[in-house]
Amino acid sequence: MNVPSIDLETFFIHGAEALASSDVQELRRLTPNLAPKLESMPPSVVEVMQPVIGFATRVLHDEGFNLENAWCREIAFALRYFLKGVDIIPDMLGEIGYADDLAMFRFAFQRNAAELELFASRSRLIVPEC
Repeated sequence: MNVPSIDLETFFIHGAEALASSDVQELRRLTPNLAPKLESMPPSVVEVMQPVIGFATRVLHDEGFNLENAWCREIAFALRYFLKGVDIIPDMLGEIGYADDLAMFRFAFQRNAAELELFASRSRLIVPEC
């Protein structure tokens, strides 16, 4: 049996493209679940992820957020992937279990660096490294 493979970045791109406005509404409603998830993570992972998730959440809740903009869609997809219970690498594996979550944020931040810098400047924020 020949099983097709897909790399993480392709998965990320297709996932972001498939995001609907109803997904964003659900994601905004689920934002309070971010804090408990962060609290359950190993401290070394929290140190990296907390500023990234905080910044991405600001993007999601910004009045200028527009799902038509690829950079907004990709940030929202990374947050959605982080919050959903289904992972490519299960979170229960400790630090390594968050590698896929971090990869989704890295793709979003690297692919949209210019837009995120503009957003950060306008919002008086600093784009975190991830």
